[in-house]
Amino acid sequence: MQATSEVDKVFLQIITVVQESHEAIKAAAKQDETAFQDQQAAAEKYAKEAAKQQEQRELEEQKLKKVSDENRILSESVQKVREEMAGLKQALAELQKQKAGLEEQLQQAQAQIAKQAAQAAQAAQM
Repeated sequence: MQATSEVDKVFLQIITVVQESHEAIKAAAKQDETAFQDQQAAAEKYAKEAAKQQEQRELEEQKLKKVSDENRILSESVQKVREEMAGLKQALAELQKQKAGLEEQLQQAQAQIAKQAAQAAQAAQM
């Protein structure tokens, strides 16, 4: 009978070891599952952050493109104004030349009128 009792003890020890191993495996699996869930939550958080940053970059790129387009339009406008100013300066120079020519003609006409008036006055005295 003692052999049976020894066998029972061994079986009981084997069952205890198997149960303890099973509990340890369950605990390790639970820890792995918790770690996996934590990693999955972190990955989702990082994915949301990355999407948000991508959206911010796209908005910044749109703003930059808008500013670049506005700068290009302003540069073109400035160039047109400069060209118009150059044209106006050239027209002003032409007008000044015409004015100078007209002033010279006026002086010549006044001199001729004065000369004719003097001649008329001399002729009237005679």
